[in-house]
Amino acid sequence: MILEISGTNLAGDGVAQQVHGKGIAEWEDGGDAVAETVEKCCPYVLWSTLVFTDLLMMPLVGIASAKVIGGDKDELQIISAARVFIDRQEVLERILNDLFHLFRTEEGKYVSHCLRLILCAMERHPTEKHIQISGSASLFYIVKNNQSLGLNSPVHALKRRILDVIVRAMELHVSDSTMMRNGCLTICHFKIPHDVMFVYEKLVKVLLETLGVLVSPPPNNEDFNERIAIYLLNSLACQVEGEHKRLVGNLGAIHKMLGLIQNRLGRAECDDVMEIAWSTMWNVTDETPENCSKFLEHNGMALFLQCLNAFPDQPELLRNMMGLLGNVAEVPALRSHLMTTAFIKVFYELLNSRQDNIEVSYNSAGVLAHILSDGEEAWAVRGSVCESSFRIKDLVLSSQSVVHITLFSSPETA
Repeated sequence: MILEISGTNLAGDGVAQQVHGKGIAEWEDGGDAVAETVEKCCPYVLWSTLVFTDLLMMPLVGIASAKVIGGDKDELQIISAARVFIDRQEVLERILNDLFHLFRTEEGKYVSHCLRLILCAMERHPTEKHIQISGSASLFYIVKNNQSLGLNSPVHALKRRILDVIVRAMELHVSDSTMMRNGCLTICHFKIPHDVMFVYEKLVKVLLETLGVLVSPPPNNEDFNERIAIYLLNSLACQVEGEHKRLVGNLGAIHKMLGLIQNRLGRAECDDVMEIAWSTMWNVTDETPENCSKFLEHNGMALFLQCLNAFPDQPELLRNMMGLLGNVAEVPALRSHLMTTAFIKVFYELLNSRQDNIEVSYNSAGVLAHILSDGEEAWAVRGSVCESSFRIKDLVLSSQSVVHITLFSSPETA
């Protein structure tokens, strides 16, 4: 038998004047007999407060003792209530909120039980947004604070279940900013990309869907969601091989990143989102010619020049942009797209970059070196002399800064 008291005022103040026609005084006149019966039935509940829910009208004699009480007094009562009302949406929402407030302020003593109940609730009610939001909020604190559950082990079934539930909730409620924030923050506490490889494509899709939908400065919470979503996407693209990089490109990542960059240019704002957008494209084009081609097809070079002109003193931005162009220059079939007067002038000027980060000059030299490596026929821009009457070879050799390109042989080939 379970006595469920959540949502009642059993622990609160108040006076019930009548209980099915009987006043409290009449029950109190019954005195010891009633008290003894209630104490036997429900040893953890003050019998006098039962009048507020008419429980004193129950046939008390001969019923089983209430060994388990569901309510919101403590963790055990919340767990008991969750087990009973796992299929009742309205009550379950309140129970999950109670769990959220519990884990937000303390770690809890029965974390494993609570975790499984939360996952069960989210799995049974996937379309109920409030259950998904409350459940995912508790999951965030559980994953963040409880490493004793074995969630750091390489192949942990519970870890996979958490991630599967979170990603599914994000898929079904992608337009809800709170759900997306909860999901992204929870996933950040796992090892990326290793832990999420089994849901890699689903996660990339849902992250891309959250990005770039706003054309004006978004509210603070949605701006935060953009930052954390693009951070996760960059992490997913950073440490994977060609197959997964191609997948990210085929799902529209390049086009989405360029859209975010265009949005920031319109706002005259160079923020984390813009910098990470270039970083993501740098990662996703690494040794992946298909994605390099997508960057060019979607007018990426024009945005490169716009960003360079708008934010010339942003070293991290320059580093990411030139890293990306270094990847493009590694693809022989695409080098001709870089061989215009405007682009060559930029690469030449960046050889003398005074940014603290040497990678800007390094990548500029790398781009020019790749173009030079194609031989005399490719030195003339698109088969003819540049508008300024100089060729790529002359640019490099006449530069006031000396660019040394040293080729190191491996010990085996030295």
